[in-house]
Amino acid sequence: MLTTSVTVANTTTETTIYTGTVAAGTLSAGKRFIVSGEGQFSTANANAAITLRIYLNETLMGSLTSSLGNVSDKAGFFETKLTVRTIGETGTVSCFVSLQLDEKSGRANIGSTVFDSTAGSDLVVTAQWDEASAGNTATIDQGCTEALG
Repeated sequence: MLTTSVTVANTTTETTIYTGTVAAGTLSAGKRFIVSGEGQFSTANANAAITLRIYLNETLMGSLTSSLGNVSDKAGFFETKLTVRTIGETGTVSCFVSLQLDEKSGRANIGSTVFDSTAGSDLVVTAQWDEASAGNTATIDQGCTEALG
């Protein structure tokens, strides 16, 4: 659970906006994780874009770059769904990433990514603006990880 708001503003540095821990030994074939976060976004101009990335055990599972249009303090959310297909040092995960902001949305589907499921894992979501501007802000106020299966 996210207990403190996180803001990414006026930077092009990839910044962690959410971290959820998955205990060692809990990853199994067929297990599904949903990582979500909600907050508000503003952009400096209509061409501003933000990239979200999801990592599991420091391995990039998926990313999504979305142009948000010209917005000011508009509500938005991200959701990532990860399904463990196989486990082990060369385990695999399927990933789906979505971002919804006001009336704009973006989605990315990543069929399969190899990762080491034998260690404890963090699910990490990052955000990165395409240009540093005082008008480009993303604040995530809520976030959680749900495990299914």
